Amino acid sequence: MASIGFDGWFVKPVTQAQIIGLLQEDHSSRSSKTAVPQSMTSKSEQSKQLASVQTDPENTLDTFEKVPEQFHALMDSFLAEMRGGLVEMNSLNKANNGLALAAKAHYLKGNCMLFQLDKMVDLLKTVEKSVKNEEIAQVKQQKVDLVLEKLEFSLKYLEESLMISHNGF
Repeated sequence: MASIGFDGWFVKPVTQAQIIGLLQEDHSSRSSKTAVPQSMTSKSEQSKQLASVQTDPENTLDTFEKVPEQFHALMDSFLAEMRGGLVEMNSLNKANNGLALAAKAHYLKGNCMLFQLDKMVDLLKTVEKSVKNEEIAQVKQQKVDLVLEKLEFSLKYLEESLMISHNGF
């Protein structure tokens, strides 16, 4: 039975564009699913998948301006929690503890959804999917390593945009 519902989060007020975007994203993700098990893919296909984990260029990363104003006072706590969470995720990945890694990614994803940091949410979803879907431990670990590097860069980018906004540039 297919899952009913959406994997999204909005802070009120919700715009029509947000709802349409979620519906389009959900529709495209449902229509693009494949039935080939990960263990059946070739090494070259796994290499392509591993390379595809590297995500969008710098100009599409989340910035402080995306964070709803009512959460600005919580940014320092959020950033500290994210830094600690990424350190913990790196340790869990090295220990090959997939369940705890997915749980931590899910927790941090919820925080990022609240702050409307869509790119970081997407990266954390990628961690969850990699842990769930990848059967080969080494490939899983490499995929997650790449995503965690991107998350660390995204967090630094967010911190920089916060500092710039405080400096009035």
